[in-house]
Amino acid sequence: MAYADGDDFISGAILSFQQANRMKNNFRAAAAPANPSAGMLHSDSDDDYLYHRAAAAWLLVYQYKHLIEYDDERVPVTSIKTGGINDPTFSQWLDDVAGTSPGVYLWWFADQAVAGNEEELFFVVQLPHSYKEGSDIYPHVHWTPSADGGAGEFVKWGLEYAWINIDSDGGDSTIIYSDATNAAAATRKGDAAMVKDRHYKTVIGTIAGAGKTISSMLACRIFRNSSDATDDYTGDAGVLEFDFHIQKESIGSITRYVK
Repeated sequence: MAYADGDDFISGAILSFQQANRMKNNFRAAAAPANPSAGMLHSDSDDDYLYHRAAAAWLLVYQYKHLIEYDDERVPVTSIKTGGINDPTFSQWLDDVAGTSPGVYLWWFADQAVAGNEEELFFVVQLPHSYKEGSDIYPHVHWTPSADGGAGEFVKWGLEYAWINIDSDGGDSTIIYSDATNAAAATRKGDAAMVKDRHYKTVIGTIAGAGKTISSMLACRIFRNSSDATDDYTGDAGVLEFDFHIQKESIGSITRYVK
């Protein structure tokens, strides 16, 4: 049921986040109206509660809570691009029990001792209309090792990015890295020695979102920072997916371009 600002409250009305927020602001006041009539709405000055006037009293009908949720903004790595120079290898990961199927494939990042040889992939991602504007985002990579690792051996990942709003100009890129100095930071599971074919998740820092809006774009390069001394795993690392944890505050935006 649609709700128009200023209408009397209708029991059972379904409101979007934007409608509920706008309605509360419209009826917000430090005190209830002095001469209320049945059907009137009133929101307290703290903007936490909405009241409906019955025949003789104000009834609490709605407690407003701004629900912020996290979700993944996903980047399927099988759809992103190589640069043609320091490309990882796209090869089989798992196959059927008989070992006769074509199997499933991943991008495999080899151990490289020289920074200029580190393997990399490139992608661009757009922030959705559900994004909580101005909030930080949290990049991370899902991956698996090609062989068991020794105790204390970890993989270090890097992300180079440029985050640009609509109608803004591109500038310098920024590079951030995961922490490969201990098990708790290197993998979410915290294995002291990596296990072949296990699904690991590694966080690559935090990206500040101040001033960023819906439909802003991230141009990115994901790479294995294997030349760093803390990446001491000599096997290959197969990437399953790269994604960002982002905060969402609504299903979408009120208009096509503005939150």
